[in-house]
Amino acid sequence: MRALVLFLLLVAAVSADAATSTVYYVNLLNNAPNSIVAFGVAPSGSEHFVSALPGNAPLPGNGRESTITIRGGDAGCLRDLRVVYSDGRTETHRDVDVCRGLRKS
Repeated sequence: MRALVLFLLLVAAVSADAATSTVYYVNLLNNAPNSIVAFGVAPSGSEHFVSALPGNAPLPGNGRESTITIRGGDAGCLRDLRVVYSDGRTETHRDVDVCRGLRKS
């Protein structure tokens, strides 16, 4: 019985390590007239947003885009995304599936 428990713990450790190395790439397209000055990603429902804009540089509007890197960790596929525009407007998109690459309009 002890050998079986050790085997299960080893599999869980390997699986956890594989999850932390997963990286998702999301193309952020800004069709608004204002620049995006902040873009945050959080595990769904957590409110623990982490900045994800490359170099923390604003993303100009009118069709400009940037590739955002999201680390897998234990958060799974569902994430909340928060966008802050240069005019002060904030949008939060809940439960975005970064694994499937669903587009939010």
